[in-house]
Amino acid sequence: MMECNLGVEEIIQQLDKLCENKLELKCIIDLLQELTTLMKTDKFRSELNQAHWETMHRIADNGLEMLSKHAYQPDELDFFAEFLRFLRNCCAGSPTNQYFIISSSTVSHFAKIILASFLQRTGEKEIAVLKCCLQLFGNLICTGSESKPVVWQLFFEEKTFIYLFQNEDKKVQEYSMMVLYNCMSEESSRTIVNTKEGQEVLIAITNSLCIEIIDWGILFLELIMKEEDFMDKCYNILPLKNRLLVLDVIAEQLNNAQENSYFFVPNASIRYIKDLFIKCVLNIVQVSNSEAADLKSIEIVKMLCILCAASISDIYSSVLKTSADLIESSLDTLKSIHLLGKKSCNAFSCISSLKLSDAVSKEEMECHPSFGFKKNLIRLIGNLCYNCKENQDL
Repeated sequence: MMECNLGVEEIIQQLDKLCENKLELKCIIDLLQELTTLMKTDKFRSELNQAHWETMHRIADNGLEMLSKHAYQPDELDFFAEFLRFLRNCCAGSPTNQYFIISSSTVSHFAKIILASFLQRTGEKEIAVLKCCLQLFGNLICTGSESKPVVWQLFFEEKTFIYLFQNEDKKVQEYSMMVLYNCMSEESSRTIVNTKEGQEVLIAITNSLCIEIIDWGILFLELIMKEEDFMDKCYNILPLKNRLLVLDVIAEQLNNAQENSYFFVPNASIRYIKDLFIKCVLNIVQVSNSEAADLKSIEIVKMLCILCAASISDIYSSVLKTSADLIESSLDTLKSIHLLGKKSCNAFSCISSLKLSDAVSKEEMECHPSFGFKKNLIRLIGNLCYNCKENQDL
């Protein structure tokens, strides 16, 4: 990086001369680095004016010329990254600079072409360029509501989100989830839930979250799950592991709600889980060693935990207590697993009845996905019967 203590005006004047004469790219990169550093301060961000953006227009024009080659030298990749860093920094918290970027067909087109060109590249410098581009779009939409529809259209309609969530770089995934969350609106939420393309985005982001939890992705899930028909439209289209993630998010929200008196889980979602639990609860007694069966058992266990938490809430308890099918199926299942636990040594057996000589050890059973199910089932039945004479009389 060049040694200089120039101000915004002086740096941009030098950049303007370099762009006109198409001189050494390294000099442009050095000046951009100096300018990028200045843009970390609001004072310098506010100094940018229309004349300065004319220079940025020419720099973007040069960048587009380089991008047309589709094969880039290391110094060209450095230039792409540094110009994007400048744009990222200068628009942070500055609606004026955001407007300049969005309204400049050349500058905004440069960012769009970068996104499309580097979407599936894997080189270290190429990934760095992609990250800077994503951060730029993230800053554009954080405080600029006018740019949200533009960014949403760019990322959604070209299936860009899906490619980004499949990227092996975790920072790329994180920045992409940040962009997705911050450009959401009522309309885009409906699009995610109600369209095949939107559901593909949901599958892609939950696939990523099943491998590693990213806060922006969880925030997106919490937001989209506020839709009344989310469970009805989206739950069954998700792979089993992804469904378990959704149930974990719901359980976490219910637990937080008990502490903060804040509820976001729609009644329709609790009702959906209740109906699904009734439909498949007896599958819990099918003892199997397969991974698929274990995951299915885990799904039923998680649904039961959600129903236990919901049944002590004034908001949801009426939905559950007035369901005759729920209390009846819970009682039937309790009888079945009680008999199963007495017949042989399994996850439904009483721990106190186990002996060290048993073929299945206590430790093995505690690791079984259905372990503890009987206790929670009794808890649910107790909650459903509390202050409810109709259920008590069953």
